[in-house]
Amino acid sequence: MRIAVMSFFQVLFLLPSATLCAEKKWPPITEFEFTLGVSTSADRISFSIPLRDEKGKAIYTLFGTGGSDSYLAHLSDTTKINYVGPLQLRLVEGTKDSEASLLSEDDSAPWFSRGQLHYSEIVGACGKYPEYGVLRHFRLRGFELTLQFLDIETNTNDDVVYFNLRASLRRCAGCLSVQAERPGYMNPAGKTCDKVVVGKEPIMRRGKNGSWYESKE
Repeated sequence: MRIAVMSFFQVLFLLPSATLCAEKKWPPITEFEFTLGVSTSADRISFSIPLRDEKGKAIYTLFGTGGSDSYLAHLSDTTKINYVGPLQLRLVEGTKDSEASLLSEDDSAPWFSRGQLHYSEIVGACGKYPEYGVLRHFRLRGFELTLQFLDIETNTNDDVVYFNLRASLRRCAGCLSVQAERPGYMNPAGKTCDKVVVGKEPIMRRGKNGSWYESKE
């Protein structure tokens, strides 16, 4: 069984507080940057990164889960959280993993969010598509979390076999959304990535009877 080796280093960048004033309702999060390597053939991919306030308390946690179908099925059965491959990134409050990800822009499940990674999204024209390819920004709660997929290695079939994930956080006074803001580009999923379409996907909400509807915001 092949296990992913997730070695990484974390560098903190502390800036003068006068330049980092975020909305008071959200605790200021310490800025950081880290990089870790991901082998797409690994049977198990699992990591968690705390997002800490100025006192060192973990306010949020970025979870990454992926790997083989059998591993994800077993994990889902054990935790009662639905994990969808090949790699799912979730941002949750506190330190306990949850299916409710702050990277989701509405009430939809995390596998519909830009935190869900399909490896075909980071190569070719799809890799260059704004906010859905190799570079993704998530603006919320007084900070901007950036996910970038770098040093991508492919095999002779152009399948991704390895990449580095770089995550960085900066404080953002204008980032006031409870969940991630919509990026301003339409999701190219199921379409060609050659044409970039500007716009905003509709916000989906779940009604009391369990049915879905488009919110008028």
